[in-house]
Amino acid sequence: MAPDDRAYHIRHELKPGDLGMVVHLHGLLYAREYGLDTTFEPYVAEPLAQCVRAGSGRIWIAEDETGRMLGSIAMVDVGQHVARNGLSLRPRSRRLAHFPMELCRAWRRAQALRARRVPRQ
Repeated sequence: MAPDDRAYHIRHELKPGDLGMVVHLHGLLYAREYGLDTTFEPYVAEPLAQCVRAGSGRIWIAEDETGRMLGSIAMVDVGQHVARNGLSLRPRSRRLAHFPMELCRAWRRAQALRARRVPRQ
């Protein structure tokens, strides 16, 4: 079966090793496509770590049926109500881009609605 024909699923529950793999994929893909060096990886890792510690965002992982990570997308609060998203997909998995982006938009809308309902102090 060709890589593009494999079944995949999206999850947001993180497993051990997920953050490292997200940073790893970002580093490899952005180096290949944009010529970025290793200073890019901490730029990806720091907000992801803060997101997990604070619960201030969401990370979606796309996997094939074997559990191989095909890509990820994240919405991370970087302060002052600004969210940063990052998308990383293996080259043969780029067809998945629309689905995680829809998840991301839906999550952001839900967060905005929740923020409107929380009384300000």
